[in-house]
Amino acid sequence: MSAADEMTPAGTAPTSGIVHRASPLPVADTVSRLAEVIHAAGAKLFAVVDHSGEAARAGLSLRDTKLLIFGSPVAGTPIMRRRRSPPSTCR
Repeated sequence: MSAADEMTPAGTAPTSGIVHRASPLPVADTVSRLAEVIHAAGAKLFAVVDHSGEAARAGLSLRDTKLLIFGSPVAGTPIMRRRRSPPSTCR
């Protein structure tokens, strides 16, 4: 993958294992296509978090921003069982 294929959004730092790519499509179309690809790969789309929609409901402005949370329970559960972290507590 070339540097032109990867982009780090403004205000963020590169993170190992996270790849940022610009989409030529509107956000809604990109989310729809990603959901199709996730399903076709046999993974599960757990949630779509609408950050911009929630901002609007709070009376704030944010460019169209969505977060897709997806994975494979079959593949991920054994890994999570092996890498258990101690429970965190809020103080």
